[in-house]
Amino acid sequence: MLSVTQSIKRAARLFGNAPALSYGDHVSTWNEFAQRVAKLAGAIRSVGLRVGDRVGVLDHNSDRYIEILYATFWAGGIVVPLNYRLTVNEINRQIEEFGPKIIFIGDEALINQDRLVAANHAQVIDIWGARPSDITLAYTQFLDQGESIDDHSPGNDATAAIFLTSGTTGVSKGVMLSHCNLYINAAIMQSVPAYYRHTVHLTMAPFFHIAAASRIFTVAMAGGHHHVMAKFDMEEMRRQIAKYRITSIQMVPTMIARLLDSESFNQQELTSLTDIGYGSAPIHDKLLRALQERLPNVRLTQHYGMTELSPAVTALMPEDHRITDQGCRRQSVGRVLPTAEIMIADADDREVARGEVGEILVRGPMVMQGYWNRPQDTATALRGGWMHTGDVGYLDDEGYLYVVDRIKDMIISGGENIYSLEVENALNLHPAVVECAVIGLSDPEWGERVHAIVVCRERMEVTEKALRQHCRDLLAGYKCPKTYEFRNELLSRSTYGKITKADLRRQTA
Repeated sequence: MLSVTQSIKRAARLFGNAPALSYGDHVSTWNEFAQRVAKLAGAIRSVGLRVGDRVGVLDHNSDRYIEILYATFWAGGIVVPLNYRLTVNEINRQIEEFGPKIIFIGDEALINQDRLVAANHAQVIDIWGARPSDITLAYTQFLDQGESIDDHSPGNDATAAIFLTSGTTGVSKGVMLSHCNLYINAAIMQSVPAYYRHTVHLTMAPFFHIAAASRIFTVAMAGGHHHVMAKFDMEEMRRQIAKYRITSIQMVPTMIARLLDSESFNQQELTSLTDIGYGSAPIHDKLLRALQERLPNVRLTQHYGMTELSPAVTALMPEDHRITDQGCRRQSVGRVLPTAEIMIADADDREVARGEVGEILVRGPMVMQGYWNRPQDTATALRGGWMHTGDVGYLDDEGYLYVVDRIKDMIISGGENIYSLEVENALNLHPAVVECAVIGLSDPEWGERVHAIVVCRERMEVTEKALRQHCRDLLAGYKCPKTYEFRNELLSRSTYGKITKADLRRQTA
């Protein structure tokens, strides 16, 4: 049986006294970690959770967050990591959709507890015990009431987690990932040099993203040491790398640039660092040269994937990052991993020739089980046995994959996925807006910035300040447009009646 919990049981048997997990100054060995997971799983079962029930988690990264993930798997439940950057209303809608039996919540600043609890009758566990309440239990109190239990994980194709993603409809969808999905991804990532027995991996990206959460399972399978930061902070990251002798880290190119450009950059603090994994955008030669000059011993690996793919299906390995005459290869996302199969297809799902552009389709044991309670969306995405990514790309003669566009008009800003239709839906609710289009424009700091093109109704002008406030009331802050453009005429359309965003990008870039 394949289960995500196998890795911690193996690591406890083989490396029981070695560091497993650290957060701040607290370090747990594999034995200690496995014991706490079994005890927390017992507490979770004691409040009535059964196989297939959901457990929500709403907090910044921490060692307790990782304990909750594994304890939920161990108890036979399905974990639902909730995005703390969303509004209270957005989170409540998700709670109502997934119906968790238990919700672990963290820092009081993340969300108003009373408004959260009003949406659901789940048992609420206060992760940090910061606010005693008649309707919550402190995490330590909850843990103490549990008794260690045997592993109840159903494993294999049973759903282990539901990670939230957005679609072209602008509505959040729950991606069901099985134990097999997560196990296979962790297993194939062992082929990447960053992960081995003595890895000390630092994660700063939020665990509600599968890209960050998957590193938890990968490091555990290697028997390495996972160090956690609550969130990205450049100066604190440097201190943690030096203190814990971090060997590998996950970043986006924007973070790498900030690290190298920092006035307090100190090469001696980073001598332990051997590997950087990155994604969301290619690394340009100027940045690559700067990195190789200032940190010559660091290897780079890029992955391409998506939540529905658990998440990685290609890798651009360290040897592919050498600056040679074949520089174009570095603009690819690498070659397909051994467990996956990629096909470039036309509009009728027929394979196209090498070098021709089409939609990127993927199949293999890492493909999701489907979308939670969305059978039609699932059938559409998985038609013909292939996951339709919505990305457009091509394969070269050596099998390197190049992503050239995004069918779904997804904007990647600061490492966050933002869907234009969701932002457009919010803007269109303003009475002065007759139509709008939201596009991503190149930005030196964010990679892409959210840019709104707005057409107002006659005799109904609106200020940029008013639209900013309107969007803040409806959307998480990172989704709100950073720049606005007002036009007097309706936006150009294709013969199918759709706004031609490609033209807007060319006009605005």
